[in-house]
Amino acid sequence: MKIRKSVLVAGLTLGSIAALAHSATEKYQVILSGPIESVNRSANSIVVLGHQLAVRSAAGFLPGQVVNVLGTVLNDGSVRAAIVQNTVRYATSSDQVAVTGVVRAVDRLGGRVTIDGAKVDYTALLGNGRFSPPKVGELVQVLGTQPRAGGIVLAAQFIRQAPLGVSGGGSPLGVSGGGSPLGVSGGGLPAR
Repeated sequence: MKIRKSVLVAGLTLGSIAALAHSATEKYQVILSGPIESVNRSANSIVVLGHQLAVRSAAGFLPGQVVNVLGTVLNDGSVRAAIVQNTVRYATSSDQVAVTGVVRAVDRLGGRVTIDGAKVDYTALLGNGRFSPPKVGELVQVLGTQPRAGGIVLAAQFIRQAPLGVSGGGSPLGVSGGGSPLGVSGGGLPAR
């Protein structure tokens, strides 16, 4: 995921993020949600689902804490992070994670894709006759779990976003492995 530099705000509550996301002139959507893999205090950066993010101060972040990253998807497929919410909650292997980005590589034989910095296994979705594997260059949001910190994301759902070049953050278009998107679509926030 090419993340455009922008100022990131940390430490907001879920309610204040929802209010900010809905009151801002730009509509924000969840672009990442998952545990912090590493923290670099000297560079004021954190890594979430393989994506390095600059923050104002990394002092309040610890590896394993769950963060929600809200931002916008730009026409070229890059993502501009705007808000990093530290939930101050530690991840378990059954917690849902979310990653939005452009598919950079597809391994159809292995049932895996790379979405910018995140490795995703979609084999659990292959039993659904309506599911079709994503293609390189597609903008998608994946919901799933990450059983091991820094490991592969096991996809429970793929949400195909509007084609690149369409304004707005995209809307869910694709068929996923069943179930509902748990409140994550368009500009929504993950259900917790």
